[in-house]
Amino acid sequence: MANTNKLLQNRVEMLLRAKPIDRNSDFALILDYIDTYCIDTDEITLKEALNHAKDFNVPSFESITRARRKVQELYPELMSDKQVERARQDLQKTFRLDYAN
Repeated sequence: MANTNKLLQNRVEMLLRAKPIDRNSDFALILDYIDTYCIDTDEITLKEALNHAKDFNVPSFESITRARRKVQELYPELMSDKQVERARQDLQKTFRLDYAN
């Protein structure tokens, strides 16, 4: 499991370095991850890919975004824009208030 997480983290880091838009958009990051490491989304629809995620070794979206957070923690130069960071922090606070009590 640790090797799988490290591989995922390394792949996410490479995407964040190569495609700055992925730093600000989890949707862009997830799509780029699937397209780069799992399947060619020009050859198969996203719907088909998600319906057969295990067959294509597509990690959970949560795992990809968790790896993004870890990579951004380790490499501050790969952080999102300040506005995106503030919005994410606000969502996190709201979530804690709504569900952590």
